[in-house]
Amino acid sequence: MDMQITENFSDRVKEIFLNTERLVREKAHMYIEPSHLALSIFVHPSKNIEFLSQDINFNMSSCVKKIESLLVKIPKITTDFLEVKINIDTQKLINHSLNLAKRNGDEFLTEEFLFLGIVDLEYPVSDILRSEGVNYTNLS
Repeated sequence: MDMQITENFSDRVKEIFLNTERLVREKAHMYIEPSHLALSIFVHPSKNIEFLSQDINFNMSSCVKKIESLLVKIPKITTDFLEVKINIDTQKLINHSLNLAKRNGDEFLTEEFLFLGIVDLEYPVSDILRSEGVNYTNLS
């Protein structure tokens, strides 16, 4: 991953990306997609995400199951690959989430802004979150 990008990541977001890279490798996928990031956030939630989920009455375990069923549809890579890559949607998500952070006076991308970015943009995982009652308004 580009070091210039990650220098603006909080330690927690760096941890999320490491966990996501492991997840992508375990699932034999080649690219990190927004769905992988969301799953990493919810499978190993921080206290902030747990609090936020309780505050908006969000059923994380139901969402995890739906994201898992979404990830099953991604083709598996059967050959060995050395590098997990970030796909274009994830790159857009990072840029959008960084912009959300900057608009709110934060120079670092935190997991809350990453979560907000996932909800704010149009990805299959965003639809899952919205179906579970999560939206931009109740997160911001």
